[in-house]
Amino acid sequence: MTTTKVVLLLAWTALFLTPVVSSAQVGGSGSIQGTVLDTSNAAVPGATVTATNVATAIDTIRQTTDAGVYALTPLPPGQYRITVTLDGFQTFVRDGIIVDALSVVGLNVTLQVAGINQSLHVTDG
Repeated sequence: MTTTKVVLLLAWTALFLTPVVSSAQVGGSGSIQGTVLDTSNAAVPGATVTATNVATAIDTIRQTTDAGVYALTPLPPGQYRITVTLDGFQTFVRDGIIVDALSVVGLNVTLQVAGINQSLHVTDG
């Protein structure tokens, strides 16, 4: 094969492969993952972890495992609000989490025990 044919073959190959690689990177998804613990560093199983895409308001919801681990995936690139809830604990909210294509964002959470709400009902009697 002559040098000219090799150069043309390489140019055509580069021309056709470049858009495929670029579109694969643009279309990728990322994830947010971590562990939910309480203030004594014990795992919090069964907590609800919600990632809300700020631009679309679409929620991705997962539960923590027995070890307190969660993985929110796949997530389209964008900005997210993370909310973690479980009865008996204060709700955790973190804004401004940025997920890029093919990224893994680590977010460990410590939940605070909820305060006791007391009420007194007085009746005439």
